[in-house]
Amino acid sequence: MYDINYHLIIRCNLHQVAFPIVLKRASATLQKSQSKPSQKRNSSHILFVDDNKINLLITKKNIESLSLACDTVDNGHDAIQKITTKKYSLILMDLNMPDIDGFETTQEIKKLQPSIPIVAHTVLSNDEVATKCSEAGMYDILTKPMQKVKLKRILKMLLILESN
Repeated sequence: MYDINYHLIIRCNLHQVAFPIVLKRASATLQKSQSKPSQKRNSSHILFVDDNKINLLITKKNIESLSLACDTVDNGHDAIQKITTKKYSLILMDLNMPDIDGFETTQEIKKLQPSIPIVAHTVLSNDEVATKCSEAGMYDILTKPMQKVKLKRILKMLLILESN
């Protein structure tokens, strides 16, 4: 089976956001989800990486309010260590962190677990950032402040959250 890569580009007035789409991952996830839908939801764990303690607290509460488990770490090194000890359904990654940024952290994680979806969590959302996110191996971008509706949309697209 081969990857089919697309870029969804959304333009609105002065803004443009591009999202990479890989059909192979979506179909593989879909097959797993259809065979065991209740297990998938119950076993979903999300790792949230951000150097801002307030963002960690608020986002963790938002994710847990969706009946999903959420672990948090405040730097890239801890994120890399965490994925070696636990299986995650999704990683939400801040881009601007001291020492090792979200792009470098993503690249290191992808070396260890290439199939894990990583979504950027950032204030910046322009063509340059979207391109860097795609090149690093990120699945999508969530802008700060995080809106629960957008988070739910991404979770549903990745089949981590059931559509209701």
